[in-house]
Amino acid sequence: MYDSRVRRTQTENNVSKMKLSRIQQRHSYSKKNSRKPTLLMIYFLSVAILVTLSVASAYINPIHRFSTPIPTHRMPFLSLSSSPSTTQKYNHFNRNNLGGRIKQQVTLNNDFVQTSPLLLSSSTSEDTGYNKRLQEEKTPNIGGGSTTTTEKHNSAVKHQHRIKQSQQHLQTNKRYKTKLNSNPNQSNKKRRVRTMFRQAKEMERTGQWGQACTHLKKILELDPFDSYTHLALCRLQSRKERGNSGGIHVNKRYSKWSDSDLNGMEITQSLVIEIEPFSAARDAFFEGTQKCPTSIHLWQAWALHEESQGNLPFARRLFQQALSLDEINPYVCHGYGLLEHRCGNFNTAQELWERPLKSDKKGKSSAALVCSLGKLLVSKGKLLEARTLYLQHVSKIKSEREVSEVYLAAAWLEEKHFTNMDKAEELLNLVLKKSPGNSRAMVALARLEGRKVDTEKSNKNVSHKNDVVRRRDKAVKKKLEDACRELIKGKSQLIHDKTEKSEVLDGRLFNALADMEVKEKNYNAARNILKKGMELFPNDHTLPQAAGKVEERVGNFTAARDWYSASLLLAPSSPTLVAYALIELRHPIENKRNYTKVARLFDEALLLDPRHGPVYNAYGNMELKRGNIERARQIYQNGVSAHCKDLASVYHGLAMLELSLGNVETARLVLIKGLKEVKINDGMMDNNRRKRSLFLTHTLGVLELNSNRAAQAKAVFESGLERHGDSSQLLLGAALSELKLGNEDAARTLFERSVKVDRKHAQAWQSWGVMEMRAGNYKVAKTLFECGLKNDPRHGALWQAYATMESRLGNFEIAR
Repeated sequence: MYDSRVRRTQTENNVSKMKLSRIQQRHSYSKKNSRKPTLLMIYFLSVAILVTLSVASAYINPIHRFSTPIPTHRMPFLSLSSSPSTTQKYNHFNRNNLGGRIKQQVTLNNDFVQTSPLLLSSSTSEDTGYNKRLQEEKTPNIGGGSTTTTEKHNSAVKHQHRIKQSQQHLQTNKRYKTKLNSNPNQSNKKRRVRTMFRQAKEMERTGQWGQACTHLKKILELDPFDSYTHLALCRLQSRKERGNSGGIHVNKRYSKWSDSDLNGMEITQSLVIEIEPFSAARDAFFEGTQKCPTSIHLWQAWALHEESQGNLPFARRLFQQALSLDEINPYVCHGYGLLEHRCGNFNTAQELWERPLKSDKKGKSSAALVCSLGKLLVSKGKLLEARTLYLQHVSKIKSEREVSEVYLAAAWLEEKHFTNMDKAEELLNLVLKKSPGNSRAMVALARLEGRKVDTEKSNKNVSHKNDVVRRRDKAVKKKLEDACRELIKGKSQLIHDKTEKSEVLDGRLFNALADMEVKEKNYNAARNILKKGMELFPNDHTLPQAAGKVEERVGNFTAARDWYSASLLLAPSSPTLVAYALIELRHPIENKRNYTKVARLFDEALLLDPRHGPVYNAYGNMELKRGNIERARQIYQNGVSAHCKDLASVYHGLAMLELSLGNVETARLVLIKGLKEVKINDGMMDNNRRKRSLFLTHTLGVLELNSNRAAQAKAVFESGLERHGDSSQLLLGAALSELKLGNEDAARTLFERSVKVDRKHAQAWQSWGVMEMRAGNYKVAKTLFECGLKNDPRHGALWQAYATMESRLGNFEIAR
């Protein structure tokens, strides 16, 4: 019992001790944290005071709300007036743009801003009172203490320094400086105009021309004086009129005035109305020039439109109006000079092109001016002047693409007219030094390497196992392969070096190499080359187009359509649309030709580029096969009047049309005129257009030969050989001309040159063998026939000539 009482007593004591310890713990905790509420109150009170002071200073000067300067284009209400003594009002203060909700009208006196101690250091007696109070005041800090006078002074100095930076930034940033009473709605409207303009240009790029025109008209409703929008709308209207149904109606008169009548005449609405037929583009240009009379680009674009429509007197008047604004504008002088050059006024064109080049002002030299003037000087035989022109002005041009164009023209001059291959190669390598990865220079170097084969004729160590064409192609192909490998290795570095879209880096090199593989019927190799090109240049629309050509050659028309569609998705282009139209014409789906669809594709191609010659050629050929002779003739004539970039194909198509109708004399005149135009316009550069002009020479020579004009045919072929070098077709024509004139030895020499240039030219073997057979040289003729059949075993005319000779010799079994 005692034990139980003791245990109960001990338990009660333990409980008492536990309660006591808990009470002590609570007391110690409350004693330890007794000062915490006071510290928290002081902390929040200090923060509230600081916030109040900052807000108060913000109302005194809105700039104080920001610790860093903000450009005035983002805060138009903060720009300061150039006059320091006037009172300005900001009728906003709309902070919604900055995330706030405060709206207040702030009156700011610039005299106060200049003398306020919040902006300037204390240097005048008027500020002593404020500075004295600033030194005597004590502000509670976060810890409940007070700041010293030195700390307060340092803080004020830092604050004043920030204000000075803000004010200096606003005063010196002239680009974004606005008036104090400017309306934010004006900047919003301009921003909206720029956005809508970018959208319209994107619609134009993707081929949505109707939507683009509507969008541009909406922009003009917002801002009727925007010259860029007027220019874009006028160009779209002009493109539509030039490309609509084959372009220009050349048989219509556009004005009743001559150049002398329009000289100095004011361009008024009555003058524009009297010009027939009606033109929506002309009305748009007139409205644009009335709203923006100082826009040189509008006047120049209007002049180019009238020139394309055949209204030359009015086009000259518009060019003169543009020159009255800037008489040495390079774009206007170049366009005006081209008009005079096409009309045969070469001296006037030269004077116009030389005018900006003689100026000492910067930016007046351009590749178009230099190359056009150089081409004209070469045509006049002034080769040294052309060389000096190129070297003198290439240093004045800043654009990478334009510099390369001038160097390429200079290289072609050295090679073609001075026969200085080393100098030409040096200039092309200089292009690559200044513009690494330049595809045009790489292709030009490869072709130059191929043309060096022609200079190896006198070298006895050169093997003549292959003909000139094969050895030339082999040299070009090797150079292109080496250039492609180098480009693949260094392309990643070039991409990093050139962040923007380059004007000189594209898939031209891979296109050229793939084209050579296609000619050799190595289609898988061509596919692989184009695949590598598309990996390096995924935005180059010419590579999918070339891939479509490869698939079309092997008969995979579905894949070809897919590639053409992929190219059009990247960028609509006239060559791709022509290729798509031709595949629909030659290999239609379900063997049913949709001529309406094909014509629409041709029209769309002309909308994109009204000067693309192959469009007119293919379009006219389709109409001719359908029996629409007048329509076909009109399309070809429209192409001639449009001054196409590829005049040779248009003139050749028109001549073949006249020949098919039996109009031999008309066809002859067309070919002569075409050759004259081609010599003037494509006399400098080495390109595919220049190669296609060879067909004009060959067709004219054959026409003269079939008309029993052997002497005229000989002159035509010799002129072509002088211009194009050794061509197997032209050599064959010259040989046949000599044969008709009775010069068998000269003909034999030309036949030999023809087959050496191209051993697979079966017609040359046949013609040479027939001549020897008629001369009684049967053994020589037999050898020639066998050589021709060895190189081209599927040529029927060769087998027939061989059989005829054997039958004459009495070898009837061999002949059978």
